[in-house]
Amino acid sequence: MAKIILLFIVMVMITFLQACATNIVYSDKDRQMGEIPPEQGLSIFIDRNGELYPPPSLAMGNSMFTSQRETTATLQAYFVQASNSADWEALLSELNITNTANFSDLWPIVQQQLFTRVTDAISQGSEHGKRKIVFLVHGYNNEFMDAECWYSLVEQDIAKRASVHGESRPYFIRVYWDGLSQALPVSIWTKAQWNGPITGLALRRILYGLEGKLSKETQIAMLSHSTGALVVANAVGDGSASLECKANFQAHCPAIRDMASIPTLVSTVRLGVLIPAASPDTFDCFKDKQKLPQAIILGLNQQDFPTNKVFGCIWLGTTCMNVYPEYTCSKLQKTFANSPVEYAVFEFSNSSHNENQQLIFWETHSVKDQMQRDMWPAFIERVIFPGANVNSNHPVQCEQQPVEI
Repeated sequence: MAKIILLFIVMVMITFLQACATNIVYSDKDRQMGEIPPEQGLSIFIDRNGELYPPPSLAMGNSMFTSQRETTATLQAYFVQASNSADWEALLSELNITNTANFSDLWPIVQQQLFTRVTDAISQGSEHGKRKIVFLVHGYNNEFMDAECWYSLVEQDIAKRASVHGESRPYFIRVYWDGLSQALPVSIWTKAQWNGPITGLALRRILYGLEGKLSKETQIAMLSHSTGALVVANAVGDGSASLECKANFQAHCPAIRDMASIPTLVSTVRLGVLIPAASPDTFDCFKDKQKLPQAIILGLNQQDFPTNKVFGCIWLGTTCMNVYPEYTCSKLQKTFANSPVEYAVFEFSNSSHNENQQLIFWETHSVKDQMQRDMWPAFIERVIFPGANVNSNHPVQCEQQPVEI
């Protein structure tokens, strides 16, 4: 009886906290701190509607853009309020758009201009794809500094490896999105899983805009952590199998399933999916053999506490891809048999830690913790530097080498 009462109390608390979930909006300070030298990469900020923030040089009235309500914590809602302000005029001027129409007509033009700027910057910074392009995508419950810290660590690690391989430093794209924020993070998992695919559509739009701007030899990688798995999956394919395409999410499902919006460029993309807070059936609808990613490399840790969620990985938004590696392997094998997709599953829970330290349970979910395990080199090399020889004492859980079709 005591356990039932405790479970009831926890459920009531979580129900209350779900209502208090905070949308993440990025301040002028965040966007300015996020700037990196253009020759090294680019930071892009995306709101919960999958729309791009203005350049950091353009200030936004933060007092108007700190709402925690879902209906107002978007760029469009902000600029509707600011459509008669200096902020709106400055944005139009920056983009060389004449203010001759109403807001609803101008906003799609503004977004198209911002997306074009991003693709032009990526093309130029990567030397038209002669340098590898690496997207970094955080998970849920990450404020700006949370993501920025591991982005920096991973960039340094990959840059060192590139030097060892005699390659140029990759061009890094730091993606900041609204994965929500909450003191008890498990209570917002479901809502964060709705925002991820919408952000993925924004990245898909960027990939589509890069068609024709990069060399045919371009190599692109997308490295995600936690709920970022749903971002990258829907950037390169139809990840709707793991989503409940109903209720308030239903309007987005046709766009996710629209094969015409997926560029052929995805065949150059290698996904590195670390500690995925996602369902094992995330990739089930990847059926179009002409539009499949080059590789899907998973880094799982079935002992990870957050994705196990005490009461089970199905609870409050399924995160079982990370918890059941054998089942995840069976799903990959079924979906990608007789396809050109390379896949591999690395199980981090069996690897030793390179630093003797005591971590609280939540810290073991972090990218930093995975980087300190001896499985990390094999995983990250497989994602970024395919074909590299890495000595590892740990065999992969399952794999399919590249197949010529």
